[in-house]
Amino acid sequence: MEQSQRQIADGCWMITQPSHAALAGEFAARIPAVDLPNLDAPVNTRIALHDAGWGMPDAQAIMQSRSIGQGAPKSFIACGVGEFVNAWENRLTSLHLRAQPAGTL
Repeated sequence: MEQSQRQIADGCWMITQPSHAALAGEFAARIPAVDLPNLDAPVNTRIALHDAGWGMPDAQAIMQSRSIGQGAPKSFIACGVGEFVNAWENRLTSLHLRAQPAGTL
């Protein structure tokens, strides 16, 4: 996968990390219970939010890719440790907020 992420292409289709995670959650929710019996609603929620922390970096990458002369967006593989830590912490915040009962936020 890393090799394909580092290739330079003439064009690309982009899906944000949070969108890919949400799609993965949709797929997980549709897997028959006999195939993976431990995929209950809380697990599916965690799958759907596993990349929730990448929302802002992805938005910035999309904005930058649409700017004149900015070129292709940076792959998550090229991100530094600090970006990964920020995304991880934001993901944890998203999971924590999702776990709060309605009306307590």
